[in-house]
Amino acid sequence: MFISDFAIKKPIVTVTVMLALVIFGLIALVALKTDEFPDVQPPVVAVTIVYPGASPETVERELIDPIEDAIFSISETRWGLMAGIILPQLCQAIGLRQVRRYALSGERFGAQEARRIGLVHEVVPAGELQNAGERLVGQLLQNAPEANAQTKAVALEFAWGAIDEAALERLVVQHAAKRRSREAAEGLASFHEKRPARW
Repeated sequence: MFISDFAIKKPIVTVTVMLALVIFGLIALVALKTDEFPDVQPPVVAVTIVYPGASPETVERELIDPIEDAIFSISETRWGLMAGIILPQLCQAIGLRQVRRYALSGERFGAQEARRIGLVHEVVPAGELQNAGERLVGQLLQNAPEANAQTKAVALEFAWGAIDEAALERLVVQHAAKRRSREAAEGLASFHEKRPARW
């Protein structure tokens, strides 16, 4: 009863207090650092199998069963290309010595070797692939999305300290030029025709 009695007896004070509250509220609202649509990049986990031109049944029959025996290769030089765009990331992931070995030789290596050199995090039998993916997704979902996004952004910002915009642009230009070279044309033709390249 006190508030209503006071508001009736002192209308000017009541209106002044209400206006002050509204003005302070508007000032606080404008100064409040919030974003209704924050740029949150959720983590992405992909469990994929690529087999160009194959039907889903072929992929299931020929690839899913032997997935534990996956074969990797940095084969660009075999086809007359240069892996320039991915070389900084590969050097960061597996180190310069391994990049020089596998990128220059183009040799194939298995899943266990890929894990040993740091190219993949985990090798699982084909039957456990979905469970492994679900387990990792479950781990990610336990974390705060914005904290994950910020951690990912900062990690990527500092991951390749020596790669600036100019260096990345140079790598892209080199890669594009190499794809248009005679060597690349011969290498890609040999790949499509399933024959040794004529270097």
